[in-house]
Amino acid sequence: MVRGLATLTDPELLHLQKQNPEAARYFICLFCRHEQTIEHHLQQTVLPSELPQRLHQVWQRLHRQLGQLDPRSADATNLRTWLIQQTSAILQGGVEGSPLLAAPVSPLFSTGSLSLARVSPALVCFLLMGLERLPGDLRFIVLLHDRFHWSTSQIAAQLKLDGYILSPSEITEKVEEARQRLFQELPADIRALYLTTKP
Repeated sequence: MVRGLATLTDPELLHLQKQNPEAARYFICLFCRHEQTIEHHLQQTVLPSELPQRLHQVWQRLHRQLGQLDPRSADATNLRTWLIQQTSAILQGGVEGSPLLAAPVSPLFSTGSLSLARVSPALVCFLLMGLERLPGDLRFIVLLHDRFHWSTSQIAAQLKLDGYILSPSEITEKVEEARQRLFQELPADIRALYLTTKP
């Protein structure tokens, strides 16, 4: 799926990405092509222990910026240089607000049960996009349950404090609903590339 795009230029991939927003393969191809460049650039700037987390955060911002980049521009023609410049700007705060180096690592990127070194930043970009599309209650419940490992009783108690009454069994149903909806929100080629089974 991705190897078949390897002969396309960066501007051609950016054009196809704009023409097919429901497809992830064009971004995945760009990511695979430039992943080592960005990682090498970050290795010069961040601590080794922070590298997986910062790599994910940088690629999330680059993913959004690539979606806005004009495929006919000089930046698209010299994408490697543009990506390095954007990464430097992200680290120093020239893109999307505060400097990334000064920002605390989000709990979503803490290394508890999830080893970020083993999860593709490209996959995480689309997972986070899918989470953003979930209704707020489902996103809240599934993150507490699957990411922070709260029990259904703990989630029900927290929701009760906030004025929402759900039983632990209803929380379980909401978790399953959120997982299914998140799976459906992912582009079909992301599911084919990274996920071999349904949740």
